[in-house]
Amino acid sequence: MKRLFIILTAAVMIFPGCRTQNKTTSADTGLTRIIDIEYGDNSSATLDWSGTYEGILPCADCGGIITTIVLNEDLTYSRTMLYKGKGGNPFTDSGKFSWDKQGRSILLEGANSGNDRFLVGENMLAMLDRDGNRITGELADKYILSKKITGLSGDHLSGKTWKLIELNGHPVSVETEGGNGIFMIFDPAGQRIHGFGGCNQYSGSYELTEGNRVSFEGILATRLACPELSTEQAFFDALQQADAYAANEERLQLNQGRGLRLAVFERMNP
Repeated sequence: MKRLFIILTAAVMIFPGCRTQNKTTSADTGLTRIIDIEYGDNSSATLDWSGTYEGILPCADCGGIITTIVLNEDLTYSRTMLYKGKGGNPFTDSGKFSWDKQGRSILLEGANSGNDRFLVGENMLAMLDRDGNRITGELADKYILSKKITGLSGDHLSGKTWKLIELNGHPVSVETEGGNGIFMIFDPAGQRIHGFGGCNQYSGSYELTEGNRVSFEGILATRLACPELSTEQAFFDALQQADAYAANEERLQLNQGRGLRLAVFERMNP
């Protein structure tokens, strides 16, 4: 479906921060894609890492490995893997895991784990190779498991005003009349969004699907010219790229391909 964006330029801005990066080059476009994993100086201490992570890992002779890993606060884990197209029962294993010295990656130590390692990022795990390095190449972003946020539904999003606080890894501090900044409101009636982009009012439609997937369509905006227009254009571009989300009662995050954090919002008080 073709998306219509007014006062929108196609630009992706990547700002430096606390992250690790993988670069992959598409043979079709010749463009280099940067896969970012956000982590703290010590993920084990600064991130809410315990929980359930899900995804489909690449497989050489099957349709992918449907993988679920549960990390517990007592440093134990359980894992289930189902090989698509192979039939049979899922493979399961469990045991303890340990953190590296920097507190950024974990090593699964179960009897059948094969010493699998994962980089721990915000709401995601990135599988590492046997030497503990990031996996590179065209499938790099396929080796990422996303954290399952329990209890999510459209009810978590609708009827609330979400203020943009981070865009493409860079804090947003746009001051606007009324102090609302750049914000978005989800209206479940007709699945519409509307809000303020920092310069112009905008509206459009959205769709939420299974697996915390989201898409935004038909974004229309007024055509005023303001000093903060470049930030607004980058915000609209992020909406165009977003295809996944994570949310709770106080925070909303839009991602691209589960490996790139595009925008972060916080709930505004009425």
